[in-house]
Amino acid sequence: MQHVVIYGAQQPTIASARRDHVTVDGVRVGCGLAPARRPAFDPHDAAQRTQVLVEVLGFSCNYRDKAFFVVMGSLPSSRCTPVGSEFVGRVVAVGDAVEALAVGDRVMPDQHYAGNTAARRPLAAGEAREGVATNQSSRRWIVLPAIKLRRVPDAMSTATAATFGLNAQTAYAMVRKAELSAGKTALIFGASSNTSLFLAGAARAVGARVVAATTRESAVPKLRALGVSDVLVTDRHWGGAARREAFEAFVGAVGGVDAALDPFYDLHIALATEVLSPGGRYVTCGLAGQNEYSAAQAAAEPLDAHRILRAAMFRNLSLIGNCIGTHDDLTRALNDYRNGQLSAVVDRVYQGGDSVGDFFDRTFNAPDRFGKVVYLYGDAH
Repeated sequence: MQHVVIYGAQQPTIASARRDHVTVDGVRVGCGLAPARRPAFDPHDAAQRTQVLVEVLGFSCNYRDKAFFVVMGSLPSSRCTPVGSEFVGRVVAVGDAVEALAVGDRVMPDQHYAGNTAARRPLAAGEAREGVATNQSSRRWIVLPAIKLRRVPDAMSTATAATFGLNAQTAYAMVRKAELSAGKTALIFGASSNTSLFLAGAARAVGARVVAATTRESAVPKLRALGVSDVLVTDRHWGGAARREAFEAFVGAVGGVDAALDPFYDLHIALATEVLSPGGRYVTCGLAGQNEYSAAQAAAEPLDAHRILRAAMFRNLSLIGNCIGTHDDLTRALNDYRNGQLSAVVDRVYQGGDSVGDFFDRTFNAPDRFGKVVYLYGDAH
């Protein structure tokens, strides 16, 4: 069996030149399939009694995963690593103390994070560190604590399950913190990003009206099809004043916004504080400029803390940070999916035999991508 890996970029060899390659955030790395070894797993062992061995059926990457490509840019081409933070898999073995899962179950990660509450104390039996379950979701076999996994609904396709956990968990946490409900209006920034697509569904699921802003005019009809009532198409090259005027006119036309949901605070927080209705809530889960290259590409204005906090103070705004979400947030997302109130947008599915380089290039670089890109292992069984 094989799994998807990325290779270091330094000290290239004849063998490394034959690999697929992809450029992510200015760093060109090798990528492809490498042999995968099934790890030892003893369900009776004290260290594994609460754990589960999963065969990965497919995976996808998120914006955060770009960081690992940048790291591999400084390592020799002989080094490789699996990559990714979302997966769908099938349980192939369970520890003796595991009751919630059984062999044969399809599972996705539960990336519960409530503030890293267990960071400063030893873990009790059955506990797990909070946050992302793995940074190597393309690995063919993964051993995880049972509490870090959730059964996939029968009606959910394997490809959809490979996209769902982290994005849905984050979106539902942000909507919860924004205190959205029927009769309120949410403005979603960066509307064609993966998190924002889930945000649109999560906000609509609680009855809120959803309006959005995007730089991609081609995304407008697709956003409307997801239930976004109004879309502002912006231009990356607008100056601060032109941008603010366009947003003020847009927000005025939709009757004001009660909450702003933003995956990229370094692009939008200052603007959001100036267009939110008094008493509004701004919730963010990340930034575009995660390294020097992406910061330059995003062309964000330098943040002015005085300007931001002054606007928040005089308008009685709440500025809220969010990292992933809780067990309950994922439960609500899965329930809404079962009830037909939430959909997951899949842009394209690659399978064993397809180019790994094309998969990564579509994931991180394609200007027309809309939704998650998935890689399914063709030999999964």
